[in-house]
Amino acid sequence: MQSSRQTYLFVTGKLAAKALTDVLNAMDLDFDYEIQVLNSTVAALMNTGWIAGRLDVEKKFDAIIVPGRCHGDLAVIEEKTGVKVLRGPDDLNDLPMYFGKEGVAPDLSEYGTKILGEIVDAYQIGLDAILARAAYYRESGADFIDLGCPPSGGFPGVGRA
Repeated sequence: MQSSRQTYLFVTGKLAAKALTDVLNAMDLDFDYEIQVLNSTVAALMNTGWIAGRLDVEKKFDAIIVPGRCHGDLAVIEEKTGVKVLRGPDDLNDLPMYFGKEGVAPDLSEYGTKILGEIVDAYQIGLDAILARAAYYRESGADFIDLGCPPSGGFPGVGRA
């Protein structure tokens, strides 16, 4: 008898692998999963073409879940693997909510460090959205807020932001 549980393949980079495992282990899962760690330090910097060229899928999965900040057309990975591909949440700590479960806020009380909130791709979202996200990060405890932009191409209006 086959299991009716869904099976997902989570794709991540080296830095996020342990955190992803911890988040998944803390969830009350109603699905099975495997994690494939690709040779990239930062998962959010992977794009779909890069993933498709390095992903090794030997088993049948119901879906492959790539990092939410992964840029590119998901069809590139689907064509190579024959498996539906989903873009996960921007932050892996939001995975419980992504799957309709209640999340657990990380306990940062034992850390004596400053917290940096990064507005990834701030150059694309406009001043009002930057200010709203910055206010959210400040209210959530961020001491510093970084405005993300591409390594080339500039950030028109960065001074105003």
